[in-house]
Amino acid sequence: MGALEVGGLIFALTLWAVLFWGSIRILEPENANNTFTKALAIAALYILASLAVRTMAFIGLFFAVAWLVFLLRLLISWYELGLLKSIGVVAAVNVTPFLLVPWLVRVLGDSFAGWLLLFYGFPVVVGAVWLVAGKGVRLQLPSLPRARAVKAPKPEKLVTAPVVAVAPPPPPPPPGDKPRLLT
Repeated sequence: MGALEVGGLIFALTLWAVLFWGSIRILEPENANNTFTKALAIAALYILASLAVRTMAFIGLFFAVAWLVFLLRLLISWYELGLLKSIGVVAAVNVTPFLLVPWLVRVLGDSFAGWLLLFYGFPVVVGAVWLVAGKGVRLQLPSLPRARAVKAPKPEKLVTAPVVAVAPPPPPPPPGDKPRLLT
């Protein structure tokens, strides 16, 4: 394995961990189980699973489905996310690389140095931020108020004037009479 392949593995590990940790952090900022260390461990499992899927032929498809079910189960039970949030996290971490890679190929092209800089620079920056944040420097997200349902006040009784009965209109004239102006 060359420097580019090792850098690609390190980049994939770091990117997947950032996507996994960040998507849970966006959905539930106060989730105590969401740590970057756990995200790195799950990212390592993801890299191993994706390498195993590529080496297997048709059985790899079943392995990929099993991985997605495992990931959903992990998010629902360990991270205590609901089903919709878990599906959102799985979609974010599995779709974003497919949207990001063509853009990176278009930007970096055939630049070997650019790819090395990306593959090794991104993990170094993420690691440095992780170490600095672990020293107590925390970014505080603004706390948003919880949504709550408020009962609408009951409408007040309207006071109206008494209803006066009105006499019915006179019956229409018989068909043979001529209409009169005053009647």
